[in-house]
Amino acid sequence: MAGKVSRGEFIIEYIFGTVVNAAYGIANQVNTAVNSFVQNFMTALNPQIIKSYACRDMSYLLSLLFRGARFSYYLLFILTLPLLFQTEFVLWVWLGKVPEYSVVFTQLVLINSLLEVFAYVLGTAVQATGRNKWYQIIVGTTILLNIPFSYLFLKSGYTPVVVFGVSITITLLSLLQRLLILRRYIPFSFSSFFYKVFGNIISVTCIAVFLPLLFMYHLEPGDMKSGVVIGCTGISALLSVVFVGLNRGERIYIFKAMKAKFRKEK
Repeated sequence: MAGKVSRGEFIIEYIFGTVVNAAYGIANQVNTAVNSFVQNFMTALNPQIIKSYACRDMSYLLSLLFRGARFSYYLLFILTLPLLFQTEFVLWVWLGKVPEYSVVFTQLVLINSLLEVFAYVLGTAVQATGRNKWYQIIVGTTILLNIPFSYLFLKSGYTPVVVFGVSITITLLSLLQRLLILRRYIPFSFSSFFYKVFGNIISVTCIAVFLPLLFMYHLEPGDMKSGVVIGCTGISALLSVVFVGLNRGERIYIFKAMKAKFRKEK
């Protein structure tokens, strides 16, 4: 599932000791916090996916599949983009002293989670079919390759950062496996999925990072710059998702849902 990069943690501790492992622990704490929001979203979406398959409503199922994949990414993206741009500042505010490797570890863990977030909805869709034996075997075995490959690279003299490079590579491979296996059980167009999901999120991501990059390179270093960049990045990610990532019907639905929730809480 998304966010679980701790597969290589014991290898890092075994080879590099507790100092580097402490940085790894910090990265995972940040990652767990932001991923909890996606898990809550999927908790609400899962029953709809399972019910639509049980009713053989494949059109609605694919709609949930595509939309759930996009929305899971958007939710995590809005939360992580400010952290990715100002990781060192956020960790400094939180910890005071930032351990070596903790900044790059946190950034790579979050990037991995953004790529792995699709596992939630794809896994639920496979589970709905009741035929998840080979899914678990194939994907699970691929994920376990993190351990031997990470060990080999580390013993060859690479820095601990290589563990995350291995994890990201295997995440991409397992994503392809998930799509191929799911397509055997629930027919859908690969081109449609890549266009409607990946094409959409790539557009959102590219647009969202443009404005924060301008601030990053044109403001003088300091706490004021960090605060401005964090605020700008969060707003940029949110606006990009709302006006580029969502279609008109989705925007209306979300605004109505938020309005109803706000009135209920009042």
